[in-house]
Parts: sequence; C-alpha cells; structure tokens
Amino acid sequence: MPSPTPIPTEFSAVTDLWGDAIPAWLGAIGSIAAAVVAAIAIILSIRNRGGLRTLTQAAGDRGAAADFGGSDSSNDGAARVSWVAWQEQRARYRLRNDSRVATAELLSFEDVTPDGDGAASTAVSMPLTLQPMGSIPFTIEKSLVSPAVTAIALDWIENGERKSTTIYI
Repeated sequence: MPSPTPIPTEFSAVTDLWGDAIPAWLGAIGSIAAAVVAAIAIILSIRNRGGLRTLTQAAGDRGAAADFGGSDSSNDGAARVSWVAWQEQRARYRLRNDSRVATAELLSFEDVTPDGDGAASTAVSMPLTLQPMGSIPFTIEKSLVSPAVTAIALDWIENGERKSTTIYI
C-alpha cells in the first residue's frame, strides 16, 4: 500500500501580492492621506476663526454701521478721501486714494490684525502724498495659520485734519 502524503505542519510564507500586499499598501497610503487632509482642515478652521474674530471685533468697535468693503466711504457732501484695496497677484496688493479730487498725506500703514502675524507690509516710506486716484503697492504674506482677514490701520492728513480708518482684506 502506498504511503499517505504527509500533511504540512507549517504554511508557506509566500505572500499573495494582489490579495494581501497591494491592498495593505493602498490602505496605508489612504490612511496617511486622510490624516493630512484632516490636519489641513483643522488649520484652515483655526485660520477662519481668527478672521471671524477680527470682523466681530471690528463690528463691535465701529458699531452696527461698520463697512467691511475695503474703503472708508462716508460722504458728507464734501470731497473726501476714501481708500480702496485690491489684490493684483498672489501676495501683492494695491491701496488707492479713491477720491477724484481730494489729496491725502498718508502718515502710516500698519497691520493691526488681532492674533495676526503682521503679514501686511509696504516698502513705501511714510509720510507720502497721494494724489486723487494715486496708489501704493503692499504685500500680505500669509501662512496656513494666518487669520483669513487682515486688518490694516491707515492714518492720513486731509485738508489739514488728521484722520484714520481700518480696512479689512
């Protein structure tokens, strides 16, 4: 009688490439990607909360009539300086005296964002006279943890009177 085939006592260490290894690697890569996306979402949430805090504080400081459009647009019938800021490129912006007739002597440009990192700056030396529709360049170098909204305080002299405002970008 032939002898029976022996039953193996240990299993072979051969890995099934498509059944075990590839799905395991895909699972690991997916887990890492999910962790990275979650971390970015948390950072952006903190950043947006900082922007909301900036706007809430500004509304409390200026009352219910706060203007967040990037300009000081009050008008009492006289020629007044108003400020407009806009983005030209990624981190480069421009600030303009939006008046058609009033000249302003810009005394200071300061980033006053609460809990901010001083991201807004200009290389222009102050004081500087800005003619109507004249503008200056500035930058806002934000990081992932910078607040979403940047507050910039401006001081200027118009018709011999010192004035100030804060614009929100």
